[in-house]
Amino acid sequence: MRRIITALAGAALLATMAAAPVAAQERIAPPPSSDALVAATNAMLRPADLPAPVRKAISRSGRFFFTGFFNPPGGQDPMPICVSGPNYTTVSIPRDNAVGYMSSYGGVSQYAYEYPSAAAAAKVWRKLSGQVAQGCTTTFTEGDQQTANSARRIPGVRGGERGWQVSSFGAQNYFSSVQLIGDTIQQVNFVDGERPVSAKVQKAMGALAAELADRWADRSQASVVQDSTLTKAERTMVQPADVPAGLPMATAADGGWSSFQSSVPGMGPDSSCRAQAKLPTGTATFTTVLFSGGDVFGITGKGSVVQQVEVYGSADEAKAAWQAVTAEVATCSLNPDAAIPAKKPFTRTTNGTSSVVVGGVTGVWTASLDTFPTTGKGFTNGAYTVSLLVGDSIQQVTYSLTRKGVGEVTVDRAAVEALASSLAQRWIAYAG
Repeated sequence: MRRIITALAGAALLATMAAAPVAAQERIAPPPSSDALVAATNAMLRPADLPAPVRKAISRSGRFFFTGFFNPPGGQDPMPICVSGPNYTTVSIPRDNAVGYMSSYGGVSQYAYEYPSAAAAAKVWRKLSGQVAQGCTTTFTEGDQQTANSARRIPGVRGGERGWQVSSFGAQNYFSSVQLIGDTIQQVNFVDGERPVSAKVQKAMGALAAELADRWADRSQASVVQDSTLTKAERTMVQPADVPAGLPMATAADGGWSSFQSSVPGMGPDSSCRAQAKLPTGTATFTTVLFSGGDVFGITGKGSVVQQVEVYGSADEAKAAWQAVTAEVATCSLNPDAAIPAKKPFTRTTNGTSSVVVGGVTGVWTASLDTFPTTGKGFTNGAYTVSLLVGDSIQQVTYSLTRKGVGEVTVDRAAVEALASSLAQRWIAYAG
């Protein structure tokens, strides 16, 4: 699945997974359980939470709503608390061994870095608080524009340690509120690249951050009130235990990245072969990744799985979109019989009819092979994607495997199809 996590680009606060790999010394947390994920997103920012001054201020911003988790938090470009110099010196929440929950709408975002224990979070907080005090009270010039950062203390959550509010004006215009909440450090942001954040918006954002902090503290006891389709996706989409033995998989211990991302409205199914192709968008897109290498290359010898579900307003809308998907898949044919050159980059794509049938509709598959002979001693990526019409949704499951050297990569296609079939049946069977 070539797009992988393009929903993150729409959030404008997280980077995609096609840059330099994560630092070797950074410990990446495993994905949370489905129960923990539901509890987290149920407690986090929703569009209806925005107070009137903030809602008015984001009227010129994008209105996609994103929520989920990303390990390591923030991916390649985690949102800083402040930028303290023209060379992009930043103060950011340390993400070592943290689960990175997030939610964003327009220019407003919430991040919750959950650590293994309250003691671990408190240790991180003490260091971070000193960095905010020193690094987020600066003035610097970028080009011909001056930026001024200011930081002030705010009350702690339920009598806990005091937090911070940071404002930036100039080349960077944003507001951040950072607080310690038990085993979690929360960061709530308002970003506006065009104009300073007004005093009215700052006050409203401070109140919103306090409300979200209280809600987070009670997340494990709260009734589930979030959108039922989001809960369905979190409870039914792929988990590590679902992956068949025939598909070698990376883990968090190997440095594998994982994520679940929800986008409302939808982003459209993956276009498989042509980046510029636009397929019909639905009401929501859900994407789970287990476990990427945080780079264009996977973790050598250990594969990754991506499941994407595009939900439509009705089964008829999904059927109409399915026709566009199958037509797009039929274009996936490039160098199907060509030999792999030893020294030149090479791409092969093929397509066909899947063995999986859901609701009387036969699925389709695409396969790709990409070589990178000039990178290191050479790498080859092989991938196999199964696309299925599943009621009011279109599901796509991709398994990717990276090998050293230039040559064929063998993927157990039957195992991928079995995984896609079982996930589709679980989606259909879910009753809430």
